Amino acid sequence: MSKEKIAGKVIKETLYLHAFRRDDGSYGFQTYTFDASNLENNNYILVDTKEIEMTVPEINEIDLDQKTIERMKEEQQKILADAQLKANNIEEQIQNMLCISHDN
Repeated sequence: MSKEKIAGKVIKETLYLHAFRRDDGSYGFQTYTFDASNLENNNYILVDTKEIEMTVPEINEIDLDQKTIERMKEEQQKILADAQLKANNIEEQIQNMLCISHDN
């Protein structure tokens, strides 16, 4: 693994502020690192752009690894929960079909 020092590194980015109309008629705002108003089939209106600079704070590799593992575990749990819901739905369909075939 690379031991490149990133703390103190300055990251420069352009942020694009967009407005969008919600279903209730009010407006919300969203920032992206690109102009989303150019995308097809969206309702984003470019409001402003801003150049920003951020300095990477001191953070060690162990902390980054731990945060990465936590994020991966959360994603893993979401996938397992979604799979269980689908499996339960299939089982319900199977049971319904078995009940119908026994009624005939």
